[in-house]
Amino acid sequence: GRLFGGIGEEGNGQRNYQSFFTELGLNLGPVEVLAAGRFDNYSDFGSTVNPKLSMRYSPFSFLMLRASGGTGFRAPSLDELYSNSSYAYPWFQDLTACQNTQNDFYCSEQQYRVFSGGNSDLKEETSISFNFGTVIQPTKRLSISADYWETKIENAVGLDLNDLMFAETKLGNESLKKQGVNIIRNNGFIDQIIAPNLNLARQETRGLEFAAGYNMRLGALLIRPQFDHSHLLTSREEVFPGLGYRNKLGEAGRPEWR
Repeated sequence: GRLFGGIGEEGNGQRNYQSFFTELGLNLGPVEVLAAGRFDNYSDFGSTVNPKLSMRYSPFSFLMLRASGGTGFRAPSLDELYSNSSYAYPWFQDLTACQNTQNDFYCSEQQYRVFSGGNSDLKEETSISFNFGTVIQPTKRLSISADYWETKIENAVGLDLNDLMFAETKLGNESLKKQGVNIIRNNGFIDQIIAPNLNLARQETRGLEFAAGYNMRLGALLIRPQFDHSHLLTSREEVFPGLGYRNKLGEAGRPEWR
């Protein structure tokens, strides 16, 4: 038979944290500068300070240039830390068995038993991001903007099982076990996988944003048609240390055009 979903128990945990945010703005004629910072203190992760600096420059009344950069911090959720172990039967391809047997059954997605759950040894995710762009307003009614942005994330929590299969073929299960993941096989075929929450991934994303809006009146109504367009240039991820980045642009949830 086929089992959908999984079986497990709820866990519990607690934390205390305090946050403080401040910002300072300077208006220097055509130049505006905003410096901001956030302080967070977690009972289970210590303290972190994340700054942000942004600037706007308007050399002409119809043109504005802007740029910003900053760092980010995300402590693991209580669920990621303390949820009890559970097992489920998700669908994915056993890539190693497929390569070894060339059997259509193992070369298609099947259900395998996967143990997963919280990990109290998780570290925080950190990020750095920046963007720069321009806003052009040739008339009072029309405005056009274009921006470039880039984000990098370290110690990302989460594991795609198809990526895990790829990592096994490239690195071997012994390397995976050193990172906390274990693929247990019986006669070369998956018996079960032990994969708790881990800080394994690095992610890099770059993109362009375009927008245009036009204000117009229809009697007493103010109407503003708006066009928004996002174009991902890069969306890549290293799911295991040493595996190298893989481009995921165009996969589910990561369309090139939006």
